[in-house]
Amino acid sequence: AELNLLWTEVQREFGEHLKDYRHMFEMILEGEKHVAQSRSNFTACEQREMKVRKELKKAFKKSSTSEIQTLEGRLSQAERAKDLAQLEVTDRIRENEAVKLI
Repeated sequence: AELNLLWTEVQREFGEHLKDYRHMFEMILEGEKHVAQSRSNFTACEQREMKVRKELKKAFKKSSTSEIQTLEGRLSQAERAKDLAQLEVTDRIRENEAVKLI
């Protein structure tokens, strides 16, 4: 009877540890998903910036100054968005690495 009680206690502890272990892996997976999302957002911002740069280069050849100024404004917005996306990627990676260390 005592052996059975001990075995039951060991099984219960094992189940608890397994549940904790699974929870940690789920947190890591969620963090990796967030990192992937922020990286794809960064890539999209980078592509937007490159597109505006190309448009601006074309505009210098044949557009008016008001169109060029508009494109320069869009370029600065795209650069800011890219910088913010880069910061988000860095923060998400740090946050995810911290979760892995727990």
